[in-house]
Amino acid sequence: MDLTKYELNCLVALWYLTFVIVFCITKIICGIIYSITRTRTRTRTRDRKIEFDHSESDSDKDLEFVSIKDAVIYVLNEQSINTRQDLDAWSNGRCRQKFYAIVKKYCKVAWNMEDDPISVARRAYESLLPGYANSSVHF
Repeated sequence: MDLTKYELNCLVALWYLTFVIVFCITKIICGIIYSITRTRTRTRTRDRKIEFDHSESDSDKDLEFVSIKDAVIYVLNEQSINTRQDLDAWSNGRCRQKFYAIVKKYCKVAWNMEDDPISVARRAYESLLPGYANSSVHF
């Protein structure tokens, strides 16, 4: 079967067109999958229930920090938490819901702006307290 130059050019153009269509469909499908998983992840992290009844003193009512890290520093200083062991003892083990609730109280705006504010708070106290692998403080 001998193909003419015109037929050969048509086949090459058809092949390129098929490639472009498959590429575009793949890109659209990947975008849809990414948006579905991204939305689900955001919903999951924002819907975490953090409830803790913390009595407020009069001086703490107007206190609002612009970043989660600043609120973490304040809570660690207020509660005299200096190491990982202190944090474990203060929060009765590894459950940090009490800690996150207090931090959330002091930086509500910054807390609501983050996709996963708990991980931001965790990263902050892990870098501030000795006893964690990624701590910037060493004994």
